[in-house]
Amino acid sequence: MDAAAAVASRLAVIPPDSAPTQRWGPVSLAEGGSGIALTLDYLAATGGDPAWVGAGRALFRTAAHAAQAGSAPNLFDGLAGIGFVAATTDGGAAYRRLLASVDRTLLDWLRADDTAGRDEFDVVSGLAGVGAYFLRRLDEPSGWGGLTAVVDRLLAGATVAGTAVRWPTPPDRVIGPLSDVFPDGCVNCGMAHGVPAPLALLALAWRHGIQGDRMWCAIEGAAEWLLAARTDDRWGPNWPAAVALPGGRGPTDPDRPTRAGWCYGTPGVSRALWLAGAALGRDDWRDKALESMAAVYRRPAEVRQTCSPGLCHGASGLLHITARFFADTGDDLFRRNAVALAEELLSTFDPQTAYGFQNFDRGGDFDNPGFLDGAAGAALALAAAASSAPPRWDGALLIA
Repeated sequence: MDAAAAVASRLAVIPPDSAPTQRWGPVSLAEGGSGIALTLDYLAATGGDPAWVGAGRALFRTAAHAAQAGSAPNLFDGLAGIGFVAATTDGGAAYRRLLASVDRTLLDWLRADDTAGRDEFDVVSGLAGVGAYFLRRLDEPSGWGGLTAVVDRLLAGATVAGTAVRWPTPPDRVIGPLSDVFPDGCVNCGMAHGVPAPLALLALAWRHGIQGDRMWCAIEGAAEWLLAARTDDRWGPNWPAAVALPGGRGPTDPDRPTRAGWCYGTPGVSRALWLAGAALGRDDWRDKALESMAAVYRRPAEVRQTCSPGLCHGASGLLHITARFFADTGDDLFRRNAVALAEELLSTFDPQTAYGFQNFDRGGDFDNPGFLDGAAGAALALAAAASSAPPRWDGALLIA
């Protein structure tokens, strides 16, 4: 049994009413039952046990029921995530009814007069994540209406006067260790919580036909701002986790290394630049994305900081972005590095652990089955690298 199948066989026996980690929530795409359901569906489609689909649907029924009791609109822990899973998998009439309800609820939220929660712009908890869901719904009028409403909200987002910064992060929303070094707020450069996510969402919406002068200006402004925010090192182009707002306080060592992950660092930024370049026909942006990824592969492992296997900030996220670049370009650089990264990821597989892959670099929850930080994400990246089945699950990461 290969590593992805071994992980799936363990995920498939998680009881729907259990809570295997401290951060587990049945609704959560990132760390809960809906993310496991998405994983099992794809792993079954890539040659795995068809029974995994049924196990995933049992987890998803619990997730959908919990969401009916009220949840936030966001993608990774809320209603948009429930909708994303239902729209990405095929659950028949019950899923279609659920999707119609999710559409109505999210459209009402987007169109409400108050602005509570709609000034969050990121993919994890904000508008870009809700947009990722509506990208899945473009076979329905409600999907077009929802994506257009998200785009309108993003284009109306706060700006910093006199700069090209459209989506700043105010002091009360700077999270984790960044809050210590950016007490006055920042502009986040990471795909998970920063400018790359709305840039990627706008680029994908543009390619689907939602276009206009304001969108063009927003895409161009965000892409050029990111390019100007680079902090190159000896290996080539790189990006910091964030930069200070004009006049604000920032780190004393702004050139410190940034991990090479999806959430922060060059891979996520490069993917957003690639999508923007593809949308607007800017070969210079795409060339810079390719140059930046080549620099990632030149960096030693200790500089990349991707020892954990997860999608968010680990080896599987870098592997999957690499595979997406190979699919788009056919460049052997990406094929070779995808093979090397898959081997690196497989070297961390341990059948003696609960789910086969452990989350090495966060306190607690080392045996994490989750989609974003845990074993499910590693299994998805490995299965996608070895299969021709479209990895539609990665729409949640806004990389395709």
